[in-house]
Amino acid sequence: MKRRTPATILLLAEPDEVRVEYAEALRNAGLRVVETSDSRAALESMNATRPTVIVADLNSRLRDDRLSLCREIKDNPSTKSIPVLLTTAGMKDDDAALATDPGVLVLTLAQHDGAKLLAALNGVLAAQRAEPARASLRRRKNVSRSA
Repeated sequence: MKRRTPATILLLAEPDEVRVEYAEALRNAGLRVVETSDSRAALESMNATRPTVIVADLNSRLRDDRLSLCREIKDNPSTKSIPVLLTTAGMKDDDAALATDPGVLVLTLAQHDGAKLLAALNGVLAAQRAEPARASLRRRKNVSRSA
C-alpha cells in the first residue's frame, strides 16, 4: 500500500503560545507544520513550501494584515487554489465577506481549541483528497456523453 505524504500546513498565528499549541496538535495528528507569526514571512514560506492548507489566526493585532494576505493569496492565480482556514474568536463583517470565496473557510474558534481546529482541517483535507476522484468522474461522464 502506498504511503501518503503528510499534508503541509502553513500556520500563521500569534502569540507564540497559541502558535506552538496549534502546531503541536497538528504535528501530533501527523501533519507537517510550517510556523510563522508574520504575514510577509508566510508569503515567502508559502512560495517555498507550497502548503496543502494555510491556517491563519485572526485573533491578533495584525488582523487587517492577515485579511490582506488572504486576499492576496486568493487573487494570485498560482496560489488561489490553496485552501485558507481563518480562525477567529468572533465573526466580523470582513470575515463573512471573505468567506464567500470557495477557497476560504472561516472557523469561529476559542483559543486553545486545537481539537476543533484539527477537525475542521481534516474536513478540508478530506475534500481535497476527494476532488481528483470527482474530477475524474466528471471527465468520464463527459467522454461517455460525447461518444
